[in-house]
Amino acid sequence: MVGCGRFGEFCLGAFATVPSLALIGVTDRDRRRAEATAGAFGVAAYSDYEALLADPRVQVVAINTPP
Repeated sequence: MVGCGRFGEFCLGAFATVPSLALIGVTDRDRRRAEATAGAFGVAAYSDYEALLADPRVQVVAINTPP
């Protein structure tokens, strides 16, 4: 997931309830926020979206940034 603000956390909470979905990781411009969100959901924190996209386990990316 890209974007770890309030909406991103809301979405991660919803995604975590889907049994067939494996959460992989998050990224955010604010590295500390990404790390905190990753820790709360037990996923990886990526340094940027390019690193997230480079992970072969990632098949779908939710973009939760401000419009």
